[in-house]
Amino acid sequence: MRLKEALLRDWRRESFDEIDSYLLRAVGGRRPETVPAPLDAVYDRAERRRVAHLLHGDQDFDRFEGLEAARRFAAVTAAHQLAAWQEITAAFDAAGIAVAGNKGPFLGALLDRPAGRMPVTTDLDLLVAEEQVAAAVAVLESLGYIRGLNIQDHAFVRMSSRSVRELEQEQGSFGQLAPMCRLLKLPELDDMQPGIERWLPDRKIVWTSAGIRSVLSVDLHFDLGHRSASGVAYPIPAAELLRDAVTVRHRGAELRTLDADTMTWLLCYRAYLDTAVFGERRFKPFADAAELIRARGRAGAAWDTATDRYPHIAGPVARTLRFLTDECGADLGALGRVSKVAPSARRAGPAASGACDRKAEGRPRSGPTRTIPTTQRARVPGVAGQAGLSKHALVPAPVPDADEAPAPPAPRSAHIVVCHGWGSRERSAPWVAELRSQLAAADVTVEECAPFRDVADPLTVGAAVAELRERAHAVRTRSPGTAVGFVGVSLGSTVALAAALADPSPDFLVAVSPVVDPVAESTGDDGGWSFLGSAVSPAFAEDLTACSPGRRLDRVGCPVLVLHGGQDNERRTHDAHLLAAGAAARDGRSARQEFPAGNHTLDNAPVGAAAAVSTWLDRLGLVALRSGNRS
Repeated sequence: MRLKEALLRDWRRESFDEIDSYLLRAVGGRRPETVPAPLDAVYDRAERRRVAHLLHGDQDFDRFEGLEAARRFAAVTAAHQLAAWQEITAAFDAAGIAVAGNKGPFLGALLDRPAGRMPVTTDLDLLVAEEQVAAAVAVLESLGYIRGLNIQDHAFVRMSSRSVRELEQEQGSFGQLAPMCRLLKLPELDDMQPGIERWLPDRKIVWTSAGIRSVLSVDLHFDLGHRSASGVAYPIPAAELLRDAVTVRHRGAELRTLDADTMTWLLCYRAYLDTAVFGERRFKPFADAAELIRARGRAGAAWDTATDRYPHIAGPVARTLRFLTDECGADLGALGRVSKVAPSARRAGPAASGACDRKAEGRPRSGPTRTIPTTQRARVPGVAGQAGLSKHALVPAPVPDADEAPAPPAPRSAHIVVCHGWGSRERSAPWVAELRSQLAAADVTVEECAPFRDVADPLTVGAAVAELRERAHAVRTRSPGTAVGFVGVSLGSTVALAAALADPSPDFLVAVSPVVDPVAESTGDDGGWSFLGSAVSPAFAEDLTACSPGRRLDRVGCPVLVLHGGQDNERRTHDAHLLAAGAAARDGRSARQEFPAGNHTLDNAPVGAAAAVSTWLDRLGLVALRSGNRS
């Protein structure tokens, strides 16, 4: 996928506009003289894109309250990060654990950034060898760091062990552990309470009666590569990067970090993956890469060695560099000297496929020899080798991306019917509104029904099932060939599942916090059901029992996506796993995703829930979110 197209997708309700264009030019070091919108609107967008620090030095923002709040927060937390780094390295050295840092204050050290111009962050990204991870975790725990502690929505959250494991298994979390955090007291900022949450809304900040609190987060990385959607690993072992770590003295502290060239190509590589593969819309990785290249340049020999050792970085790095020059206006020096990809490599070269030529595994490398165990190397059966690839090849080739599966069938128009749960009304769910926004340009209609909005006199489940099927029939009659899918939320999922049992089956089904077997949840009292907040009539109870999908789930004949929140009750979690396991056994396209901090209806995770649905539909080939981006 081209980076420009990835960023142009309407991903968070606002389209790519003149503010984003302004910020991208700032990323390239060519910020326009004219600010395109009111200062607070520009700052808010820059903060969401994580590049508010690029506004420092602009006379328009010299006395802007929001930027001053960000500057002060960054300066204070940077001091705490340096102190924490010194404490951690002393403990790691005593335990014989090699460690180095990446990004954040370590990038600041390479650039010699003054404290007042540091980006806002409370994270430390640390590299350790995989065989030393367990020892590193033990040391961090002895220093008071807790795995899975975090702040979300200005509240402390402790993730369950299951949620931690699932977070670490996500595609974008390859090679790293869930954050290890400890409480960070910030008395220096207590006087900022009235405004700090306004100007830093999505940051790890909590205002307590004792003052402002945050968390100092340590991300342990043992591999900086990535895993494809199909599960193939493309490693960049941290142990190898540690061998060439350098020590930089910055603000009175010695920081062990990656050299400038290594950090630059890693930033370029990750910027592409985060945007085009993992669906993020942050500009900060691009800004960091551009600033580092402008300040330190890039040594061709070092980059040759990197692409020789890790062929799968070539395509992502090239795309990022081209994006910085073409779309951000960055002057990165000698990009024109980069060789083109040889024709024989364009069909399946590492610039896109990520496959390593088996014959090339034993070839001599420039620079020091570092053997990557063959068990760690990425192998994709049937993918051609790299024989025609110049080792200077950093220009993207017109081939599929490393993470892209074979192109699915041409997308067709789709129609989604959302069935809400007990006591819910149409247009009441933030994540459904977000889904409608994300799919607006993809020829997808999202309609809603709320059969149980009046809990005193609800529609029966059987009647709701009939209504859902009538809606699907009307769409198929009116627009033959349209893919029709059901989305059921809570008790609405019971309706959707029951409607999917009869022919014709929907083309897809999404179950949010599913109620799989209502009969099993009867309290035994007349009209009593554990998942309902009020008693129901005997007629409703009898109908619910008759319509329960229960043990008939094996008759659901379409792919199923199951979404659920980690803060929901155990029964909903049980049903989510039960439904997902059965669906996956019947149809390999089925999937499940948990949102660790999500509530019962996922109303507190609207963007993530909507993105999970739209991305899944995209992978099924039922919507055209990425139409034209597949080669």
